[in-house]
Amino acid sequence: MIEKIKVGGINYSVKEKDLSDFDGNGSIRMGQCFETKAEIEISERLPIERQNQTLIHELVHAIFFESGIELENEEEIVNRIGLILYQVLKDNDFSFLKA
Repeated sequence: MIEKIKVGGINYSVKEKDLSDFDGNGSIRMGQCFETKAEIEISERLPIERQNQTLIHELVHAIFFESGIELENEEEIVNRIGLILYQVLKDNDFSFLKA
């Protein structure tokens, strides 16, 4: 997994951790973004594709924070955008951006 990712000029560290605690809804925590510390944690217990999908989800949280977007229903919007963004990034070749 990637170890760092730059969002809005800020380098976020990405760490795989044992996130065995539960979120507020009784679900196992898959990832978390600590925007003020510029850290993203991803559960090491997840299969690699789910880790990657979770990373994109947490990345969307970081993007919203760094761009100053505050939403009342952020988690719902991040879930929707994160799932589609993961699919787009996975299924398409973006190597032309490196040229």
